[in-house]
Amino acid sequence: MFSNIPQGRILIYLGILGMLPVLLVLFNIWQKAESLDVLETRIERVQDKAINRDVKQSTNISVIDHYRGSDNFYLDKYIEKLQLLEPEVEALQRIISNKKFADDEEARKRYEFLVGPSNALMFNEGAVVRYPLFREVVETQVRPVEVNIQDIQRILSLVEGVPLGGNKIPDKHPQLIILDFRLDKKRLSEDNDVFQLNMRLLKREYL
Repeated sequence: MFSNIPQGRILIYLGILGMLPVLLVLFNIWQKAESLDVLETRIERVQDKAINRDVKQSTNISVIDHYRGSDNFYLDKYIEKLQLLEPEVEALQRIISNKKFADDEEARKRYEFLVGPSNALMFNEGAVVRYPLFREVVETQVRPVEVNIQDIQRILSLVEGVPLGGNKIPDKHPQLIILDFRLDKKRLSEDNDVFQLNMRLLKREYL
């Protein structure tokens, strides 16, 4: 049977057969290397997840420590007590206290509107949702109020806990997250831009 096959071809066949074990070993090594690469990638992903989890956990602990023991009545004491549009209130007060303008009904009504409850920040508290480490509640503004740029800075400073425009932040500031903050132009002038503000907050208290 093999006598008809040229000797050179037989040597080629034998060479190929002799290389098969080597090729099988190399293929096996390649497969193992691929498996090791996949395993290394998975290990790196697990390590990244562990690092991210530790970072998040550390951040969460810092946030909890920062806000724990916050003032439950912070909104009532500081935000709802703000006198809005102070420059206009003071100007109107001077007008209506002046005998020459004592009968200025329009100025008196405007003054009463600004210093009364109709233009005071007030919030309705929604249902309290409790979690193992904290509780939260949505605070919805009762009615829109008129504000100027300085009022907006004061409000954002108190809500965000950031001293904007030189405004100081009271102690025991709770975590307040703005869910909705809408400003509509009410009246624009060179010295007294007035906007209508409506907002909704999430108050989070850590246990």
